[in-house]
Amino acid sequence: MVKKKVKKKRPALKKEKIDLWGGITIKKGGLHRSLGIPQDKKIGKPTINRLSKVKIGSMFDVRGKKKKMTTKIKRQVGLAKAFQGMRKRKKKK
Repeated sequence: MVKKKVKKKRPALKKEKIDLWGGITIKKGGLHRSLGIPQDKKIGKPTINRLSKVKIGSMFDVRGKKKKMTTKIKRQVGLAKAFQGMRKRKKKK
């Protein structure tokens, strides 16, 4: 008998509600999951800027993995770019 490989299901992500411009519901770590990057690794500003310039339907490379730009990933990248601009500035002493 040949055993079939069973794919493990990924655990569902928690939805967090963020009140911005009328409130939107997002999944925490959604961009990490879409790009195949572990949650503990950061996605840098240069990577976000580079991904924001990729057109929908074209292929791109992230940390050695080939991915196709989808509408969902494009939206997630746009949101990440907006959140990076909102970081609080540190006070100088």
